[in-house]
Parts: sequence; C-alpha cells; structure tokens
Amino acid sequence: MFVFSLAVLSLGSLVVSRSVASDIRRSFVPPGPGDSRSPCPLLNALANENIMPHTGQNIPIALLNQTMREVLNLGADLTDALVGGAQQFADDNGTINLHDLATHNVLEHDASLVHDDAAPGAVYAPTDTNKAKVAAVSGLSTDGVGLTARDLAHARVIAEETSLPLPDNLAFAANVEAALALTVIGDGTTVDLAAFGDLFGENKLPEGWVKPTEPITLDVVVGIASQVAAAKEEFESI
Repeated sequence: MFVFSLAVLSLGSLVVSRSVASDIRRSFVPPGPGDSRSPCPLLNALANENIMPHTGQNIPIALLNQTMREVLNLGADLTDALVGGAQQFADDNGTINLHDLATHNVLEHDASLVHDDAAPGAVYAPTDTNKAKVAAVSGLSTDGVGLTARDLAHARVIAEETSLPLPDNLAFAANVEAALALTVIGDGTTVDLAAFGDLFGENKLPEGWVKPTEPITLDVVVGIASQVAAAKEEFESI
C-alpha cells in the first residue's frame, strides 16, 4: 500500500536474524466499532496490539516514524519511504487516521492478496480481511510450511489476473508489500504460514514474534521486491 522512492536497486541477499527477547508490550484487542483501520495488515496489527493508538485515529506522523524504527527495526531510509507516503494524508496537526490510507489508488490498490477490490467509483477501498483470500495464498506454499518470494509472486499474478491493471508505481508497491512480509515477519527468504495467517488474516503480530536484530533497509526490501517482480514475469510467461 506504499509508494516508494526507488533510487536504490541493489539485489543483495538477506537472512533476517532476530532478537531472542522483545521488550515490546503487546496487548491484542480486535478493532471495535468506530476504530479506524487501513488496508495495511501491519499498521492494523500495531493498532490492534495497542502499540499505536487502538482507535487508529489522530496518529502523529512522528509516532508512526518512531514505531517503524523502534518496534519493527526498519532502517531510516525504509521508514522515510513508508512514512513519506502516509504524510500526504496528515492534517494540520501532523496526524492521520488509518482509514485515510484506504483512499483508492493513492497508496491502496486493487489486486490485494487479502482484501477485496474497491467498488467502481468508490472513494475508499475495503479494509476488512477476506479470509478466503488468506487461505488461497497460504495454499500456494510450495512446501506447505512457508511462503517464499516465488510463492508470493504466484499469488500476486493470480490476484492481478482478476483485477483491473495496476498503475506502474502501485504494481511495484504491491511487490514491495510481499518483500516487507518476507523481512518483517519472515527470515528474508520465507515467511512461516502461521505467521502469515496471524498478520494477514488476523491483523496481529505473529505468536513469538520479535523484531530483527539489524535494521531492515530500503536497499534490501527493494531488492527482494525485484525478485518477486522477476518471478511474476516467469509465471506470466507460462
């Protein structure tokens, strides 16, 4: 759901290592009536876990930036790219509501892996999770244990075949979302199916999740997104 500056395109490989303990205080509570949620499972999880305000409303951009860096251990360059996309929705007080990010075809896009497409002419896209889509993506796991970049590329091809064509910038942003899943809750090459189900199906941080020991950089995420894009081309040529 994010639009990135793509100045760095190194394809370095990565295996994400994680701390053995976490000092993050988590308290998962599903959203209630009136709570604001986005199309982004990760942002929703941060609100549902009460790491960010549970209402999802009036979230300072500065807090979003701090959370990305300190809780998720995203590098400064990656954080700037992500938060920069959300900045355009900030009000005069420098705050956003998560549902603002559901504005169709700005950062949000059709062909989501786990959400339905926006209705024709709709200003906002759906933010409720389509559990059937979550199960369908999980079913594409090659080994029945986790999802690789290639598995997620397969899922993206299937999703895009049944939706209107995405603008080029949003098409690559969709690949970046897959890369974020592989790095934030995976080991850089694979995301466990249970972890995928927790985040994308339930909008909560996976059981036992701890942040990576090293910051996740824009360089690494764009590199993995490029691998997803290349795998998509292979599937599309079959």
